[in-house]
Amino acid sequence: MHSILKRGIVLLILLLGAQFLVSCSKKIEQANPVALASEKSQQDLADQIAELPESDSREDAYVEEESGRRMGPMNRASLIAKARKKRLDASLFRTNEAIIKANGKHTKIYPFTGKYKVMVIPVQFSDVKFEDPRFFKPSADGASEAQKYIFGKSKNTMTSYYKHVSLGNLKLEGTVTPIITIDKPLADFGASVPNSNDRNAPGLVIAALKKLKKIKTDNNWWDDFDQWDLSDYDKDNNFHEPDGFVDAVVLIYAGKSQASCQSSFDPDGKDPASDDVPPGPRHDATVECFNRIWPHRWSVNLGKDSPDYSVKGPVVEGRQRPAMNGLKINDHLFANDYNMQSEFSDRSTFFHEFGHSLSLPDVYSGGKGNSSGSWEVMSSNAGLQAQEMSSYSKITLGWLAPKIIKQGESTSAYLGAYGFVSPEQRDQLVHYAGPNLSADSESIVSAVPDSGESVFRSIMVITDASEEERKIVDFPTANGSHAAYTSRYNSESRSLTYNVTVPLEGDATFSFDTIYHIETETNFSSKEAEIKIVTDFDMGRVTVGEKELETLRIVSGDTDYDTLADLNPLCKQAEVLSMRLKVNTGTATVEEIAQYKTDVALCQKPIWTKKSYDLSEYRGKSVELKISYITDPGYTEFGIIVDNVKLPGLEVNDFEASQSTGEFVALKDGSETITFQQYYLMEYRDPKISYLRDGKHQSYNFDQNISVGSQSMFLPEGKDLLDKFRMVTFDYQPGVLVWYFNSKFDSGPSGNNPAANKGKGYLLVLNSKVKEVVLPGIFSDASFFGEDGHYLDEDSDENALGALIKSQRKSYICFSHTAYATYLNGEAPLCEGENGDLKDKMLDLTFKGYNLIHRRERFNETLPTARYGTFGVGRPFRTYAGVRTGLSTFRAPEAGEYKPFKVYKEENGEMVLDQKMTEESAAFAPISTFKDSDNVLSSIEDFHGDSVVVEKHGFSFQVAPPSGQILKRYSSQFNAEDNDTAHRAPKAKIYFDWE
Repeated sequence: MHSILKRGIVLLILLLGAQFLVSCSKKIEQANPVALASEKSQQDLADQIAELPESDSREDAYVEEESGRRMGPMNRASLIAKARKKRLDASLFRTNEAIIKANGKHTKIYPFTGKYKVMVIPVQFSDVKFEDPRFFKPSADGASEAQKYIFGKSKNTMTSYYKHVSLGNLKLEGTVTPIITIDKPLADFGASVPNSNDRNAPGLVIAALKKLKKIKTDNNWWDDFDQWDLSDYDKDNNFHEPDGFVDAVVLIYAGKSQASCQSSFDPDGKDPASDDVPPGPRHDATVECFNRIWPHRWSVNLGKDSPDYSVKGPVVEGRQRPAMNGLKINDHLFANDYNMQSEFSDRSTFFHEFGHSLSLPDVYSGGKGNSSGSWEVMSSNAGLQAQEMSSYSKITLGWLAPKIIKQGESTSAYLGAYGFVSPEQRDQLVHYAGPNLSADSESIVSAVPDSGESVFRSIMVITDASEEERKIVDFPTANGSHAAYTSRYNSESRSLTYNVTVPLEGDATFSFDTIYHIETETNFSSKEAEIKIVTDFDMGRVTVGEKELETLRIVSGDTDYDTLADLNPLCKQAEVLSMRLKVNTGTATVEEIAQYKTDVALCQKPIWTKKSYDLSEYRGKSVELKISYITDPGYTEFGIIVDNVKLPGLEVNDFEASQSTGEFVALKDGSETITFQQYYLMEYRDPKISYLRDGKHQSYNFDQNISVGSQSMFLPEGKDLLDKFRMVTFDYQPGVLVWYFNSKFDSGPSGNNPAANKGKGYLLVLNSKVKEVVLPGIFSDASFFGEDGHYLDEDSDENALGALIKSQRKSYICFSHTAYATYLNGEAPLCEGENGDLKDKMLDLTFKGYNLIHRRERFNETLPTARYGTFGVGRPFRTYAGVRTGLSTFRAPEAGEYKPFKVYKEENGEMVLDQKMTEESAAFAPISTFKDSDNVLSSIEDFHGDSVVVEKHGFSFQVAPPSGQILKRYSSQFNAEDNDTAHRAPKAKIYFDWE
């Protein structure tokens, strides 16, 4: 086969400075000890989760500043989140991400290739039924409209989308089951409860699956939904195999989503309970909102008091797996992970959430800044239909191999149309014979005719790793300045090993000084009186031969595993233990809690201790002494530091000279140098081009779906609101999109928040221009801007801009959505004078044949299938990071200015282009060059989320147009499979330079 994904089986991977031999050739005969430890720790955690009550509160928790540990009462939700994070950290996505960080050229990654089957269960309640039940009922051909809508062959289905973005590697299938009716009201599952979200959303999954089991009694039907082991439970580096758990359970529930109304009824984000809503005109609407279910992805996590709880899990290839609190389907299949969406959720949301099922993380920001904007489906997914997936996501799923350029490599390369995937490649990859890979197995769009030069889909520029010195511990003066240190690592076992002969006479002691902090889950934060170990996520072991001398857990100085270093003379152990239950049961005073925080932090700080073991029974024998550190996936504490090792009959090894540290590393002055990997990813993206020729798609272009939504405005002059009304659209700019990855930050909203991280994050877009985007028309007045060029505070009553926005939005409500505003506010809006003359007139207007509707009402009140006949209009003045990021691409000077705005006015009930206002709207000159030395954090705080601050390595690039002579070598004919079709021609030439 032609793909990098099919090459070689055994690979030597350089991973963050350590070498591994990774084999995909066959299953490992003997159980992997790291796999066993990881699986046991996950089941131990699941057992603790099962013991906690469903109603456990999340309040009174806090993070201890020095250690970063979560303190306060243990609760179910946080432990479930931890368990889910552990599984993600072991996933195919994490495995491939680590390989990418290895800096190895064209290192093989594990492909997500093959078939994947999704189970979709429509569920309704005793009081809330589907608005269009016919959508889920089979038609004459046996398939329901829902089946065709999600898994059909048309362009817009989830099946077609994943065929396209995977470049033909993933064949997504699925089954929409018959409607399951639960004999309970919606509020039994969705009602908001104090300090939590829904009352019992997992209970809805359990009830639906149990009913479905009675309908689908053939185990073979169920077995089709277990094809993948994305967390590699047996650590054999084979992800395409059953693991005993249903791959993807998706519930579509009747009714609307709480996410669509929560901010309207709870603007301060206090998450009040449904039962606590005060009386008033908004009471009924608020309760109805709070009783809805939040769309989410979570785990079943049965409690031990549930009649459905199982001690033993599925049997997979002759091995009994832990149940992980899942629901038993049959002896070899359980269900745990699920995805829940409202019948009002659009297809793009399904595509985004399925990305999570494939182990992809969110890449949007948790704050107001979002430099990734709508460039990636795992960021802010486009409305109705999804946009493209970034090269980062495709690489980590094994679907794309970028051209790799390393630090100091001055060169040039072509970029082609990133999203061009021909029908044959998309649908019949096995038989596809068109351009796909270069001679070096990089993914290409074409090879330039005559010269054969590659036109790449994506380019990765890997810079030297950045370093950061971090203090781990203080060294006692007597210990000198050097020691042996495990360092931090995931899913691995390393050791400090000595082979010695114990003398027949004299000292037979094996001893060493140590300080350690090891990730161990205890019930210290629970209400239980007895403190016990829940699970060893990581573990230290001291052994002689096969005999274990001691297990190292929690922190050094803790002799009884109660999480407190009782050997620390400053630790008030008795007082802390006495106060612990008062704090965890909520009976401590504010003063007592404050003192407790101080005392417990001191007691949970590791201290230097001496370990000593008598080896007299081994006199005259040669033995292997080993200090080992075994870790599971993901988060670890700092590990184990060892010094002054005394071996029987030998001198003390104090590591001050050049003594070997075995598989440990040398630590100096208690500090370690941590390295972080960074790289750029480049793609040529064009949301404006269509590949439709003669009624046939030469390729899909899902970037055409990118939209930040239109907005409205009213001109100051005109005979009435209709005459003054203008609709404004904004188009993302075509060009070279540049992503920047930084391993210093974790995936997820907090790690990918440039506004909070001073312009840095996990995966962010490099913005070619960080500047205000001036809106057209009335909002372009110079008086609305401060000296820094930024709009004045839109929420202020102290400036003309704030007053104008308030007036405009009031007019817009009356003009477009009085009924929806009445629902939101509990009373009709006051529409007087001009605002009362044309109430809801916007609903009579069309745009390109689509009926206009208030954007928010469109997504909250109309079913997805009905939205295709409408066009959403937003309220006046919409400008934020997600808009500005749409102009982030780099373009050659020859591309000319780009005008993202189009303004429309009403003529005979139809919105038509207002040529004059469109021509007068802001234009943006192309930016074609980048130098990392010029890359700095914006002085305007509101712009901190607009771009990314990169590490400085003397890197620069320039975007130029391909030569006209090169472009002439491509045919004007549009046969998608041909190498020389014009669609496959290079779109940009990139020059890479280093200082």
